[in-house]
Amino acid sequence: MQLATFLSQYTGLSVDALFNAPSGRLVDPHVDVTGAWTFPGWDAKVLGKEAPTSEQVIAALAAPPAASELSAYAKAKRDATEAAGITVNGVAIASDTDSQNRVNNAYNGMVVSGATSIPFKSGSGFVTLSLDQVKAIGTALFAHTQACFSAEDQVDAALAASPPTITTFAEIDALFAAVKSAY
Repeated sequence: MQLATFLSQYTGLSVDALFNAPSGRLVDPHVDVTGAWTFPGWDAKVLGKEAPTSEQVIAALAAPPAASELSAYAKAKRDATEAAGITVNGVAIASDTDSQNRVNNAYNGMVVSGATSIPFKSGSGFVTLSLDQVKAIGTALFAHTQACFSAEDQVDAALAASPPTITTFAEIDALFAAVKSAY
């Protein structure tokens, strides 16, 4: 289990409320020089209970991550992997949602207008692209996005299996590391 999840469950407050409160962090956990967990800023009146003991924290951190933690981690990995960018025939292409929409718009605009080429800003600067090149970029972006969703779907299926076949963050990292980024 992750520390933030444990503290959220322990207090009944959201992770955001614990670590990103408008008045500053309510909780600032760390290990002191004796090896004990301490929580400067912990206010039992605000948080509703005393700070957890070192033993409680160590037990929680030793526990395997919950399926909900792994699923949320996989979604975050999908988002990051999808937006990390790709290369298409050696040209660096941004792959975030806005960039995907721009490529789609460029392709549709070229088809409708009959334009044979357009200036396009890639990760390495402006390049002139033909309709076929824009189509290839759009196709690669589609394949990359679908591969990211497929990896997340595989995680969800593995978590739903009985017994689950994915039980660690490292296994999720390995699955997403295999998503192709060069086309």
